[in-house]
Order: sequence, then C-alpha cells, then structure tokens
Amino acid sequence: MPYVVAINMSYDHHTQEQCAQIWKLITKVMLDAGFQPDGRLFTINLPEKDATLVARNTIDKMASELRERDENIYDYLKRCYGYDVAHTTNLLLPPLDTIEVEEKTDPA
Repeated sequence: MPYVVAINMSYDHHTQEQCAQIWKLITKVMLDAGFQPDGRLFTINLPEKDATLVARNTIDKMASELRERDENIYDYLKRCYGYDVAHTTNLLLPPLDTIEVEEKTDPA
C-alpha cells in the first residue's frame, strides 16, 4: 500500500515567493528520493517504516541544503505528516455504508 507525505508550507510567516522557492526544493528532493507528486502530497510504494525513514532522510537533506543558505527548512514547514493511504477517506465520495450494489438480472 502506498505511503503518503503531506506537506503544508507556512505562508503565515513567509511570502508566496519564498514558499514557492522552497517548494521547488522540496519537490526536487522528494522526486530524487523516489516519491511521486500529487498536489501537496508525495506518495511512495514502500512499507510504512521504510517510507518514514526515506521521508525523514529527505527532510534532513533539505535542511542541510538550506543551512548552506543560512535558512531553516522547519521555519517554512507548517505541517509535514506521513500516513498509509489505506487510512485515507475521500470526502468527495459518499460513505461506503450508503453505497448499494444492485444485482443485474438476465433479461432472457
């Protein structure tokens, strides 16, 4: 089951331009680490333990790159969560217990 990392930027404390630059770096390092982008989510097909390790190492890599520019990645991140996709509920779909399947009969 895919593992997801959800990242929200801290637009409250930084300009749109600053966040956009950091987002480019985030996207690059996440792609380099094997994640696939999906909006503000990144997915990887690894077990939770392995995916979490890769995600944390990737964030550490970003932190190192930004330290060279006297910046701190954690100042730009409002939220950074990881979770198994199986625990996701699509709120655009009706609840599963309200979906009915009709049995189709043969017209013959």
